Amino acid sequence: MNVPESIYPYSHKCSNSVVLPNEKETDLTLLHLEKLFNEFINSKSQLTEHEQATRLYHMAPLYCNIFKPRNPVSDGNDRSATSASTRTVSWEFNNAFCYHISYLLAKEIKHRASNQSTEGASKSIATYLQFQDSEAQNEPCNGWMLLTAINIMIATDDSFSLQKIMINASLPSTLVRCIYLFLDLPEEEKECDISARNSLQKSEAHGGNCLLLLYSTLSQILHKLCSLPSAVEELIVMDDLTLLFSTVTTQFAPCNTKWRALAREILFIIAEHGLSNAILSYLHGKGCIALCLDNMRRSSVFKPLDTVEMLLSISAFLQRSCCFSQTLLDDFKLSQGYQFIIDFLLKVDLELVENGVEENDVLENVLRMTIPMIVSLCTTGFTQTQTLVPCSDQKQKHVLIPKGQPQEFRVPHISAKGSCVRNLNAFQVLQTVFLRASTALLCCKILEAIMEIYRMDDANYFILESLNTLCLFAEKIHLKPKMIQSTFFELVEFIVIQLNFVPRKELISLSVILKSNYVMETSVRCTRTLVHLLRINNGFVDVYREVGILEVFVTCMKRYKEYLCIHMDAIASEMEESLEKVIPSTSNTAESLGRLVLEGLGMLLNGNATNTAIFKNCGGNKCIYEMMKYDHYSPEMLKIVRELISTVGGEDDMLNLLKNMNADRAPNSTSIRMNVLQFLIECLRESHRSRAFFRKVGGFVYVVNVLESLKGQFTNIHLNNELLQKNVRLFRVVCQTLSAAMRFEPANAKYFQSEISNTLFYQAIREFGCFSDTEIIQPYTHSYTDHTNVFSVDEQKMELFKTVFHMTFDTTDKWDMCFSDSIPWSLNSICIIYRVLYDIVLDIFDKQETCDLMQTSRCNTTKPVAKSDHPIPNRILIVAISRKDITHVFGALHSSKNASGIT
Repeated sequence: MNVPESIYPYSHKCSNSVVLPNEKETDLTLLHLEKLFNEFINSKSQLTEHEQATRLYHMAPLYCNIFKPRNPVSDGNDRSATSASTRTVSWEFNNAFCYHISYLLAKEIKHRASNQSTEGASKSIATYLQFQDSEAQNEPCNGWMLLTAINIMIATDDSFSLQKIMINASLPSTLVRCIYLFLDLPEEEKECDISARNSLQKSEAHGGNCLLLLYSTLSQILHKLCSLPSAVEELIVMDDLTLLFSTVTTQFAPCNTKWRALAREILFIIAEHGLSNAILSYLHGKGCIALCLDNMRRSSVFKPLDTVEMLLSISAFLQRSCCFSQTLLDDFKLSQGYQFIIDFLLKVDLELVENGVEENDVLENVLRMTIPMIVSLCTTGFTQTQTLVPCSDQKQKHVLIPKGQPQEFRVPHISAKGSCVRNLNAFQVLQTVFLRASTALLCCKILEAIMEIYRMDDANYFILESLNTLCLFAEKIHLKPKMIQSTFFELVEFIVIQLNFVPRKELISLSVILKSNYVMETSVRCTRTLVHLLRINNGFVDVYREVGILEVFVTCMKRYKEYLCIHMDAIASEMEESLEKVIPSTSNTAESLGRLVLEGLGMLLNGNATNTAIFKNCGGNKCIYEMMKYDHYSPEMLKIVRELISTVGGEDDMLNLLKNMNADRAPNSTSIRMNVLQFLIECLRESHRSRAFFRKVGGFVYVVNVLESLKGQFTNIHLNNELLQKNVRLFRVVCQTLSAAMRFEPANAKYFQSEISNTLFYQAIREFGCFSDTEIIQPYTHSYTDHTNVFSVDEQKMELFKTVFHMTFDTTDKWDMCFSDSIPWSLNSICIIYRVLYDIVLDIFDKQETCDLMQTSRCNTTKPVAKSDHPIPNRILIVAISRKDITHVFGALHSSKNASGIT
């Protein structure tokens, strides 16, 4: 340890010596010191105690001046500093001189501490030991000189012989008692005299406070002495080791904080260098840990920073003691030490609620020190008694890991390093405080600490699994702030992602959160976590079924349906006059939860017949069909409906879907029917099973019956454009559904031709309102060889009809451009109907070449009809003729005497 140059008085009352400028004078002074000491030894038996002390007081300044470390810069070279150290070691009277001044110092301190109050004793000892201005004080600084001489001896004693002499003189226990008494020192009002400080350059470098100089010197002496086991044994013999524990856990005036810090440093040194089983047995027998906790409980004023410093001192000593024994850690538990930490943190939590910003900064600093201390205690323990086993049939002493884990999961090995949890009681402190805390700051610190513990070693989660930490947190998480909830769900994801482990108990707890649905925002975050786990690990599809999350998702979907029933009906009634479609806002919490649940259900049902069967048994399929009544359409619902129809028993779901399509007659029924038909189209495109079910359950009849809602809707009566667009799109979606049902299915095409096209389908189109029984337009026939038979054609109107025929139905912004008031709406409707039938014939609803074919057709028909060019390319006519089921409809429309047509 580097010892700074000590401060020595040079007045005649303190010493008769002067500072020697060179080494030669120093040697002369050493000879003088030897002479004085020889005289002292020879006449010791004839001297009284007072006379012996007086002579030693006169020799101490000489010793300090001779053997003090020199400043190489001021001396010009290092030789003087080296020679001083050499003299200290080689001086033949060194041991004897050390013995006498050590016993004298211990005796004087004990004399001043006897028969006085603690405050009086502390003042008397401090006055004796600290540096005093010789002109202002009646008593010379004899104690300070003895202390300085001992400090020089310790700094230069590499063989520890002098330190052993000091220990035999009970110097460690005496100085420890001084520290304990100094806690009662009153606040110092006067510092060292200015003239004295001007004469002491080193003193000014350290601030000039005499009490601080005393603190620095005592610190250097005790740091050296207490690093020896014999010094600790001496403290035990004198029964003064307990005083250190009392010092670090006692409340006192703020001016004496340094003495508690010194006691804490000494405890750290003892824990690092001087611990043994004998010392631990002494501490256990004296109840030192219980004494510390009692002292902290008796504190009349709540000072969080002081309490944290006390806890840090005890915690550091406990951690070091566990290298030898579990005894002190057990004492801490028996003395309700963990409960004290819990009560302390909860009190800090309460103060955070009541105090202002400045006080909260202090309390935040308190938490920043306390929580890491608890984390360190979690890894503190003498032995690791638990082992991890992957089976469920082992003894209770093992930590059991459930079966059914992913193949990549490996049972982590509990390592011997200090990163594994050994102290469950300390971890339960974090767990208990989180459940009872109310502030976001404390809860966030605890969750971060738990995350740190889990990250320290993969085995920690499994060691702590028996505490059911996250399961207990899940019960209260809805009461915590948003930030805390997000961190909690990140913990659950960490277990799955980092450990490749399926936490079934935690997943069950999350399902309880969803089922209870205390707070909607919490349910949204919980569902988002569950869906995220499904995305990253498909194996959770079966896990969710086993732990009951699938059923809970169905329950949440039913709640979502109720939400749509209540809110969407109210909104629809308000907007009925304007007929505006109301789209639910995704920012709405209930809407977000519903969409997440539907997404999760879609992943759970995807290709899983078992999950689909459970979904149906829980009434999920009926709920899905009822949700369609509220004009709700989403890709998530489409995935669910597709799975329901494509699995075994899909005929019933297909039938229910078709029945619900025609059951409702609400103002938004057109949009609902279009949504259902879109579901059907997606299902029919991808599954042969779905197309077969469609025919068996009478799907053609149900779909064609949708056209009944368009009865009389294509008349010349002016309707608003939005309603016209809806009607046209509905007719087109119906035809698109029929086309999808017949694609690659000859049986379906034959059934449609024989049972539907010439009856239901034909009659439904006739009742649109654009065909009249009174107006008959003769079919136009043109002979390409007879040039005298010329039919007059209005080229302008022909272009308008072409525009209508080639219009894009999905483009709403150009809808008004496709129609003109010069042509009756009924004729425009007929043109649109033929265009849709044209799409059926060519089966081009979903093909990319639709635009190319239509453009080719338009180019070939731009010339006047009177010329010999055909209006439609031959290759398209061949395709149209080959679709007999659709051409029958064309034939029926043209051959009827009541039909009107456009050629």
